[in-house]
Amino acid sequence: MNEPIYLISGKERRIVKKELSNLKQFVKMFWFYEDIDRVYGGGMKDENCQKILDQKNIEIKVLEDKLQVKL
Repeated sequence: MNEPIYLISGKERRIVKKELSNLKQFVKMFWFYEDIDRVYGGGMKDENCQKILDQKNIEIKVLEDKLQVKL
């Protein structure tokens, strides 16, 4: 009756979308929490922060591409 449109569908699609949402939230709030860490004397170097953000953005791109594949 209702045929899936995308290669990933159903429960698996919801899991991937949740993971994608968590990654986007991580990237969005990264500098907020990093600034708090720096105020209290912790934190990372800017180069390390940028590496982490670049890696997470690549993961986001991969998941978005994975979700857009149609049958």
